[in-house]
Parts: sequence; structure tokens; C-alpha cells
Amino acid sequence: MKCNTAIPEKFDSCWNCGSTSDGFCDETFSHADNYEPAQASKPKQFSILWCLTLTTCGCLGFAWQNYIFVTLGLMLLALSITCNFLGR
Repeated sequence: MKCNTAIPEKFDSCWNCGSTSDGFCDETFSHADNYEPAQASKPKQFSILWCLTLTTCGCLGFAWQNYIFVTLGLMLLALSITCNFLGR
């Protein structure tokens, strides 16, 4: 081993230098102090145009729904008045 650190039995290589208990040194070993973490990506942000589009669609859907209910209500009211007027 390069660093003479004792390797616990449950591990197969040294945490400090990467060499095994029989002296073999792993060339691909990289110490944790040299590790560069990956950069986190920025969260997706909504644009103003996307927010306005969603708001407009929601408002139009709500208005269309109310238009249908108002139209049905007026039709039922007209039918009720007509039936009362005709005496039925």
C-alpha cells in the first residue's frame, strides 16, 4: 500500500489511496477531495407569454361555460313563461 493505512476487513481497498491489501494500486482511483460534482440544471421557468396563454384559455373556457348556462336558463325561463301564458 502507498499510504500504510489499515484496511478494515469488510472493504477491499484503501479509502485514502485506492490500493488493495495485497499492494495492487488502482490507476483509476480518484480521491474524494478531487471530485467535481456535476452542475445542477436550472429549473424550468415559465415565460410571460406562456402564462398569458394559459390564463386566456382558462378565462375563455369559463366564459363559454357560463354562456351555455345562461342560454339554457333563458330558454327554460322563456318556456316557463310561454307555458304559463298559454295556460298549460
